[in-house]
Amino acid sequence: MKHFLIKNTVKGMFTAVIIWALLLIIFSFIALKAPDPSNLLQILSSIALFTGAFFGGRVASTDSENKLVSGLIAGTSVMVPVLLTSLILSDWSSSSLLSLVLTVVASVLGAAIHKNSSRSPSSGKRRKEMARRYGSYSK
Repeated sequence: MKHFLIKNTVKGMFTAVIIWALLLIIFSFIALKAPDPSNLLQILSSIALFTGAFFGGRVASTDSENKLVSGLIAGTSVMVPVLLTSLILSDWSSSSLLSLVLTVVASVLGAAIHKNSSRSPSSGKRRKEMARRYGSYSK
């Protein structure tokens, strides 16, 4: 596995956790203002989880040749702590499994939709890569 893939995956995982935590804090204040917050908790926590996984997949796929693999690895690495806390703190159900699958799908979707600016033909980084690879033929 290449070093930049691991580095970007870790960045994506941290981005997902930070966005997840920020959205949970915001959503907890929103739920406190609601008359019955217990009705909102499941949907707001799922929205926070999927949004964090989506943006984590986007960050993990930057400068990656295979975006889907980067998104899959980032989604799986975000899913594992959620799986462990879900197994420890609550009972296991089909909705838990669906939530875990949708977390990985959101991360892969974020990676697939992400467009890298370094992939454009006018990019200097792309030209330097072509010059290094093909030598005098790219001039």
